[in-house]
Amino acid sequence: MAISQEALRELRRELTELRQCRKQIDTKIHGIELILSTRRAPSLEAGRKKQGRGRGVRAGASAGTNGSARRATLRKEIMDVLQQAPGSKAKEVTDLVSRKGFRVGGVTSLSKRVGHELSRLRRIRVIRKRRGGRYVIAAAAKPNGATERPGTLAEASAVL
Repeated sequence: MAISQEALRELRRELTELRQCRKQIDTKIHGIELILSTRRAPSLEAGRKKQGRGRGVRAGASAGTNGSARRATLRKEIMDVLQQAPGSKAKEVTDLVSRKGFRVGGVTSLSKRVGHELSRLRRIRVIRKRRGGRYVIAAAAKPNGATERPGTLAEASAVL
């Protein structure tokens, strides 16, 4: 049984739309997982093995449950800072991360690393940049209880 050209075009168009939707959903899932991973209990983090993604970035070490040092990632530190001080500018985020004892190894400065990480987090829609260069976590609600716009991470998590 032959399928008409019109039907084939319609199927291709629908397939393209579905792939775009899947990409958006995957991005939102990644963002939600990132936010949830920053809220894990310290005992769970201490039990996890380091996954070889250090790239010379270190936080101040604290003793884990098994006696080994536990190091936070820059992304986790930035998310913690934005949870504690929403609406901070990039320089303020850098200062707060630095005050928490986060150290970097290598040539790239902490302020450049923070700026790059903020950009990455914006790209995957975990954080938003508001007027004046102020950063907030994307799932944060407005004062009246509504989310920023339809299709936010909060709405995606409600579907899951």
